[in-house]
Amino acid sequence: MNEFIFVSTKDELVKIEKSSNDSIKSVKTERIVSGIDIDRNMNVYGCEHENKSVIVFDKNLKFLKTIKLKTTQVKSDTLTYSIKLYEDNMYIMFGYFPPFHLRIFSLQGKLVRCLIEKSEIDWSCFFSIDQLGNIIVADWEGNQIKIFSNKGEVLHTISSDMLPGDQKFYHPYGVAIDKKNRIIIAQKNKKCNLLAF
Repeated sequence: MNEFIFVSTKDELVKIEKSSNDSIKSVKTERIVSGIDIDRNMNVYGCEHENKSVIVFDKNLKFLKTIKLKTTQVKSDTLTYSIKLYEDNMYIMFGYFPPFHLRIFSLQGKLVRCLIEKSEIDWSCFFSIDQLGNIIVADWEGNQIKIFSNKGEVLHTISSDMLPGDQKFYHPYGVAIDKKNRIIIAQKNKKCNLLAF
């Protein structure tokens, strides 16, 4: 059975066959889309950067709908950066200039609650959620990883001085959780580091 990954670029979504890295299909988007995630039906959700909305495509990249995010707590110049789907909710990272913040929305776009306040994270576009519902945030500016509970409390901060040898964080940008619940960090202009915590 073929497995696929989905990637967002500046102006398109791309479906790639995992075993061969071949592009299967791509679609142009009207606005910048970033921070995509996939639901259990293989529908692709992506943040429209400047529109405070989420667009949804099916697994064949056929457009399904736009979900307008209903909130008055986000400034008009704030961008939607990334999305994770968890327990039938959309977790969305907002920001423009530091600090950034995280909000939870229903699948219809209604604000459920504010999870991580602006004072807790500096410059961060991307995050991930582990099997327990903890939120792992890559703090680009602070050169650290912050782990929050599903209630928004800081559980751990992983900084360079906790890494072995002479390893250092260099603007951690992307973060993911693998099947063994390990944290994978992608750094700006550096190779990926696999960190097991």
